[in-house]
Amino acid sequence: MDDFSDLIERFDHVAYGVHDLQATLPFVELLGGRFLQGADHVRHRFRWVQFMLPGGSKLELLAPLHQESFLSSFLERRGEGIHHLTFKVHDIDAVAARAE
Repeated sequence: MDDFSDLIERFDHVAYGVHDLQATLPFVELLGGRFLQGADHVRHRFRWVQFMLPGGSKLELLAPLHQESFLSSFLERRGEGIHHLTFKVHDIDAVAARAE
């Protein structure tokens, strides 16, 4: 299996799908998270909020705003949990080519 380490600049964040952002906040506080940024994605009907964790890691919470959101479907199929990991890379075309 080929290694991607030469193409990855850094790990950026982990995104976690949840039903209720408010109910998740005590856990984020327990981790020492502090609000960084967030917004509603009206077209795709979900809300995202990022928190900075001690040591520089970021946690992103994703919650549906409507039953017809892709995130509602995700939560129905898989339950709450990791939705995606995001990495910053030096060259996205090179990463895509190597992945293929």
